Amino acid sequence: MARTSNHTASPSMTKATAAAVIASSPSPPRPPPPAAAAGAGAWGPYASSRAFFSNVATILIILACVSLLAFALHGAARLVLRCLARRRAARARADEPKLPTSAADAAGAGAAGAGAPGAAGAWAEAECAICLSELAGGGRVRVLPACGHGFHGACVEGWLAARASCPTCRAPYRPPRAGEP
Repeated sequence: MARTSNHTASPSMTKATAAAVIASSPSPPRPPPPAAAAGAGAWGPYASSRAFFSNVATILIILACVSLLAFALHGAARLVLRCLARRRAARARADEPKLPTSAADAAGAGAAGAGAPGAAGAWAEAECAICLSELAGGGRVRVLPACGHGFHGACVEGWLAARASCPTCRAPYRPPRAGEP
């Protein structure tokens, strides 16, 4: 049996057509570059130690700036919260009922107040700093003249027998002389 044609080449393809087909086909992938010298690959993707250290310096500067910004924002937030707390405390103090500051004010406010006998009416919402019970119920309220703080009569007399100062603010107490009321 004789073969008359080559099975890989068709009779219609010429050398020019074959060259055009080869030129239009994609080229095979390039082989990887040969391994570099032992010292050149130590810096990885960086060309030299100078490039590496400049990148590290840049990263450190950015971290320092972000840290400073975070500390500044924290300080500003604390300042704002402190100012708001002071403002809230000032409003709360302004809304509190005013307690009388002297014995004369307490007696006058008690007489003109809600009908409670004596000075206890003015101190009805306050509490005794010695026994920690309310200054209400028609009990005797004693107001110290130096600072104007009021306490139950029996409580403050026992306190002043042992100490010569106000239980609330530690203002010195001067006992009345024989001629004073």
